[in-house]
Amino acid sequence: MRSVELFALAWRNLMRRKSRTFLTVLSVVIGAVAIILMLSFGYGMQETQRQQIAQFSQMNAISVNPTADPSNERARQGLIGEREVKKIEGIEHVKAVLPTMYVPFNLEFKNHRTMSMFGSTYAIDFSRLDPTTMTFESGSLPVSTKNHPYLVGNAVTLHEFDIHTGEGDLIRGENWDQYDIRMKPEDYGMLGQGSSLTGGQNKGLKLTFGGQFKSSDLLLPGAFYISLDTYDELVKMEEQLQADNPELAMNPFDSMMPSVPSETDNTQSKKKRKRERYYDQLVVTVDDLNNTSMVVDQINEMGLNASANSEMIDSQMEAFKIIELIFGGIGSIALLVSAIGIANTMLMSIHERTREIGVMKVIGAQVSDIRRMFLIEAMLIALIGGVLGILVSFGLSALINTVAKSFMSEMQAFDLEYISYIPLWLPIVAFFFSGLIGLLAGSLPARRATKISAIEAIRTE
Repeated sequence: MRSVELFALAWRNLMRRKSRTFLTVLSVVIGAVAIILMLSFGYGMQETQRQQIAQFSQMNAISVNPTADPSNERARQGLIGEREVKKIEGIEHVKAVLPTMYVPFNLEFKNHRTMSMFGSTYAIDFSRLDPTTMTFESGSLPVSTKNHPYLVGNAVTLHEFDIHTGEGDLIRGENWDQYDIRMKPEDYGMLGQGSSLTGGQNKGLKLTFGGQFKSSDLLLPGAFYISLDTYDELVKMEEQLQADNPELAMNPFDSMMPSVPSETDNTQSKKKRKRERYYDQLVVTVDDLNNTSMVVDQINEMGLNASANSEMIDSQMEAFKIIELIFGGIGSIALLVSAIGIANTMLMSIHERTREIGVMKVIGAQVSDIRRMFLIEAMLIALIGGVLGILVSFGLSALINTVAKSFMSEMQAFDLEYISYIPLWLPIVAFFFSGLIGLLAGSLPARRATKISAIEAIRTE
């Protein structure tokens, strides 16, 4: 028999028992939805984690921090200066080096109902940035630091709240040029207790909008950046405030964020200490990811602590792969149950159609035709259920993400990107896997149908 005839015959046979066929297809739909959604939860967690990591660390960069190395005097003191920067710039395959300093100063909006929700503020040398490696949503790379410009990543969010109730909304930071922003040293007591002790002397520095970047090889999309000149001005302001107001208590966290040259070696002149600047961290990019390990090793040999962000990201992604396997295994159980349902349906069909099979053999039907007919019936059930399961999975995934985002928004929680994420290849694999399940589930019943004796089948009532 031709394949078209076999397909038509298989379809008519399925439609003769609509209720049974419907329930069997439904079991396949449930199995397909279970495995797709379970895997989508794992991929959703992985994708959300990847996006959050991208906000706090450059994906293709190397982070360099001071370390205590007894054999290296400068490293023993926890110093990264221009000497180290130049050495790293001279390493083969190093593309760019960006020294950064943590900024322990307060960022204040003139509108006190607004507060920032980003992770950290850094001071950098804007001249070290290459505008050709950056894309901006608004503004541009500052060419002068005279008016204290700043750069901000597009992942920075703001919180606007009611000062009376404390309730408010998370908003995406846009149109930064409309905000009146100042940065100032702390002027209150230990651990932030008490009101201002400087009597209004601490005006801070008014910052001007430079640009909001969308992507950069060296900058974090979830961070705020000022220039080193602005940072130095703030340090001078802080020193003057402390000189004029001795009662100001030192913030105990200042020692955790070194900002100015703190070397106290008496053999080094004050002039020299002031001239040399020390950094808290370096961001290093390489020309090719394959050269990352070699560059990391050479930096570590200098007595510094270098680590590739990609290695950290890969290790975390490996953990999520285990979660995906667990979720996939749970979903596979439902699909396995549906396969058993297909096999049971086909065995019942063979039992009911024993006489029909005998007649087909008597009138000359080939054994291969009978086998193919039952295999086609099983695969039709599986493929129809697989397609419906894919469509239902996409609908449920979109519904889950919508509800989750709405819930997180109402709870004033972080901006959630995905709970369920279905990669494009997953429905394709699910479709072919459903067909394979149908083929395997129908193999035993089809084999059994071919072994039925034609004479005994005809005698069957």
